[in-house]
Amino acid sequence: MTPTLVLLATLTAAGQASGRQSQLGAEFSLQKGRIIDACTAGAKSLFKCPVELFTDHPLHLSVGSLAPQNGFAFGPAFVTHFYNSDRDISINADVVGTTSGAWRAGVYFKLVLTPVPETVVVPVGEAHPPASAGINIHPYPVIDAYTQTISLHTIFFFGLGPDSAKADQTAFGMRQTIVGGRVTYPLLTKGRAAALNLGVSGEINGRFVDLRPSDAAPIPDITTKYDESSAPGLAAQPGALQLGEGVRIAPAAFNDRLHFNYLAAAEQFVASPYSFRRWTVDLDHDFSIYHNRLPPATRNTHGPNDCSETLGRSPCPPPSISRNRYGSIGFRLYASTSTVSGGNAVPFYFQQTLGGSDINGTRWLSGYEDYRFRGPGVFALRESFEHYIYGIVGVSVIGEQGTVSSPGAGLKLSGLKHSVSAGASLRAGGLPMAFLMWGWGPEGHRVIAVVNTNLLGGSSRPSLQ
Repeated sequence: MTPTLVLLATLTAAGQASGRQSQLGAEFSLQKGRIIDACTAGAKSLFKCPVELFTDHPLHLSVGSLAPQNGFAFGPAFVTHFYNSDRDISINADVVGTTSGAWRAGVYFKLVLTPVPETVVVPVGEAHPPASAGINIHPYPVIDAYTQTISLHTIFFFGLGPDSAKADQTAFGMRQTIVGGRVTYPLLTKGRAAALNLGVSGEINGRFVDLRPSDAAPIPDITTKYDESSAPGLAAQPGALQLGEGVRIAPAAFNDRLHFNYLAAAEQFVASPYSFRRWTVDLDHDFSIYHNRLPPATRNTHGPNDCSETLGRSPCPPPSISRNRYGSIGFRLYASTSTVSGGNAVPFYFQQTLGGSDINGTRWLSGYEDYRFRGPGVFALRESFEHYIYGIVGVSVIGEQGTVSSPGAGLKLSGLKHSVSAGASLRAGGLPMAFLMWGWGPEGHRVIAVVNTNLLGGSSRPSLQ
């Protein structure tokens, strides 16, 4: 049975179970009609049908790359909204797995305390307001709650510190469950001060990690070369309480051509004997070459499976070819360091990595192997040039420098490794962003092919580190 027929059968059953008069039942019925219309035989269906299957709501197929070395995942995803004149509530859920046995399941609740114009009237039988409704997405408080479990069969470990050897490569498996929430609160939203786009955030998470042997043969298991002294946390993984606070400003200058995105954050991990504190500074700069700017890849007001154009049950934007040119030059500085006291240690599975992509899928030092360098402190720089052709296909060139610190050594700023990468990206409508990159570094070159697990415009999932 094809994915289209499976989804149609599910929508039919769900719509009947939800009842004709319920909001959710109406959403399922309308989606069924949209899929039938988009997937009717014809030339246009080859383009429209996949978009419906992978982006529509309340049910669609979720696809994307899990953590590096764990494969391409797919499975069902669910999205729905409940809103009135002063808030928008969305619920996202998904269960995805790879053919190699890795999987992720999560439920994500989001409350946006933003006024919706009272003139917005949802017609009888409609599951979303018209696109012209203009629902307000002015910065307002956002409250997130989530529970997520991910099971990964292969994560590389080369040892700790900047001098780890490629020959010491090992692997381990991990399952992590995160239960928690986050509040983002904008400040100074009126007058000239609003231009700073200033906001504060706070989060609380329970993290439960379980390590297991890896099946990445012939790469040896981590326990064959490392122990508790060389990889703290290998012997036991107690549950951790993680608290976090942050301040972010995101102003724009030069007629909206230069955008800043600055974050200062502090985190506290409590799990004796693995309690530690982490401080992070992330300074991102983006200069638009043209007056046109691409819409953001992520939005804090939307769940990870939601690519709606506005708040509420609005449709995802269809892929469209534009003759407008989009180009940007970027510079990013990232620095993070961790400290311990009283005989505690930073567990290696919570230490950040540089090389290829990290466990969250963030690329740093793309020319190196995934997870190549790991340590309690990270310092990294990135210079990028990106240019989009017809607003869908982009080409980019990226230079990166960075290093990690050894346990107890503080933040290391010298002896930076370097890498250069180039390639193409695809951002079509609400579909997940896809990347195909070639990376070069002192240890060789590699190809990186990644499909983001979030729909374009959705927010990120909780960090695994």
